[in-house]
Amino acid sequence: AFMRTYKPMVHPMASQDLWAKTNFPPLLPPKYHKQPGRPKKRKVRSAAEPLPSSNPEVKHLQRYNLETKCSICNRVGHNKRKCPKTNEAKSSSH
Repeated sequence: AFMRTYKPMVHPMASQDLWAKTNFPPLLPPKYHKQPGRPKKRKVRSAAEPLPSSNPEVKHLQRYNLETKCSICNRVGHNKRKCPKTNEAKSSSH
């Protein structure tokens, strides 16, 4: 497979001085236009991809069946911010 792939040789070209002359004007690169504003970061979708939902409220999947667990007392139902143990410590220190 390797030999069949590389069997057709790419021949080197003569220097640019020996190229055939044409009556056409020389090709120039396309003009660059800087777009105003910040560049868009949106994904370029292929034709097979479905369009995003038109409902603006549906943006993320909701977090179902997640239980909050406190990192201080390891109890379920509250987090570190609302932990009753920290409230006890604050009230006794004042």
